[in-house]
Amino acid sequence: MTLLRDERSRRHWASLLLLAAAAAGQPGRAAEAPAPSQAPAPPGLPKEVVVSQHDRAFSTHLVQIRPGGSIRFDNDDDFTHQVFVQSPWMSYESDEQEPGHAIRVTFPKAGSYDVQCHIHPKMHLQVVVK
Repeated sequence: MTLLRDERSRRHWASLLLLAAAAAGQPGRAAEAPAPSQAPAPPGLPKEVVVSQHDRAFSTHLVQIRPGGSIRFDNDDDFTHQVFVQSPWMSYESDEQEPGHAIRVTFPKAGSYDVQCHIHPKMHLQVVVK
């Protein structure tokens, strides 16, 4: 159990480092997906966050972003995934996401969103938009 938790923590930090490298203009894996809007970002919560899907789990259980922000879901697993969001503010269901593919989901309004994988129902991610 400790090894699995350490591996998830390592992947989480690696995703954060890649995101920071992309923001600094350095080449890296995070630069492979289309760039988010180039509008200047106000201080505070990020405009985009990268979440990895690996070992049939999201790399984190909680993400905070600002309204209009997005999450890029990278399928770093050997399995197909599918992102599903249901809330009073939006409903979204992706196509099946093959290993190695990324999708981006935008969260338009402030609120709390529950993100799941329909293929792996134990996968949950809470998104807080504020």
